[in-house]
Amino acid sequence: MRNGLKVGIIGASGIGQYHARWHTLCGSDVVGFVGTSDVSVARTRTRLNAYFGFEGRGYTTVSEMLEKEAPDIVAVTSPYDEHKAHVLEVIRYGAHVLCEKPLVWDEDLALDGILSDGRKVAASARVSDRLFGMTAQYPTCLPMYRELYESVRGDLGPVESIEMEMEVKRRGERKLFESNWIDVASHPLSLVIALLGRGSLTWEDASCTIEEAECRASFTYTGDRGTADVSFVIRDIEEGTPVRRFGINGFLADWVGFADSDGIYRATLTHGSDSVAGDDFLHTMIQSFTTSVLDGSTDAVIGPDEALLNLEHQVDLLRLARDGAEAA
Repeated sequence: MRNGLKVGIIGASGIGQYHARWHTLCGSDVVGFVGTSDVSVARTRTRLNAYFGFEGRGYTTVSEMLEKEAPDIVAVTSPYDEHKAHVLEVIRYGAHVLCEKPLVWDEDLALDGILSDGRKVAASARVSDRLFGMTAQYPTCLPMYRELYESVRGDLGPVESIEMEMEVKRRGERKLFESNWIDVASHPLSLVIALLGRGSLTWEDASCTIEEAECRASFTYTGDRGTADVSFVIRDIEEGTPVRRFGINGFLADWVGFADSDGIYRATLTHGSDSVAGDDFLHTMIQSFTTSVLDGSTDAVIGPDEALLNLEHQVDLLRLARDGAEAA
């Protein structure tokens, strides 16, 4: 059933193509997308049509797409160094915004400049009468994870530790060293904030290392819902099946995606011989965002405050990796 919402996608050749399909499966009409050139737009339009029957139009400027298609929701899935400009333009236009992670990041800026950009975007989103959300989708899996945890261990109880191991095998150019951190670290940090609330890291015991294909971080986090020891590792891999593993209080679950009998991509969480299946995490986040828009709710899984806090922690940990504890 269609829900009457029109969606535009900024950058639909990468992760944006999956946003476009999920919005369509959630009942919205994807009416247009923005690419970088006439050639790339034609290529992407053909791919989207084969992928899920896209019949909208492609554009080479955000302003033209907004003017001609008048979307209710815009998914900002462009490269992260373009997030600031694209989000601010869409907010000025007056559409709801769902922005890919990280909130902003311009590698030509110093870290304080990146934080300044993030604060500008978050401030604009707060005063807008439209919904803003960032897609670092792992918090949406927590009900599924809790079901698995409690089927094996019983009541989850207080969160005392959080772990995550996340490998990425990218198509095309690899992201190494800090590029890997920039691209992926939002995911584990989103879980920390979702579980423990708004808070801060204890720097005395914190560590962060950035290597060619592996980044590691560990710290104690105190939020308004509790304190826990946190550790995570993110890797760029060339071969094999990427590992996606995370857990609370030592109970680790492995994520595996699969297509169901209708060809819909879904997710399984497994711990030993026990498993639960549910919707894909990005699907769940987009469905939640869509429902909030339709209901007139101001709630997003990761709103502007959470998105900015995520960015602040990501920047501060990178600063620690570069300069040591005194700089953080």
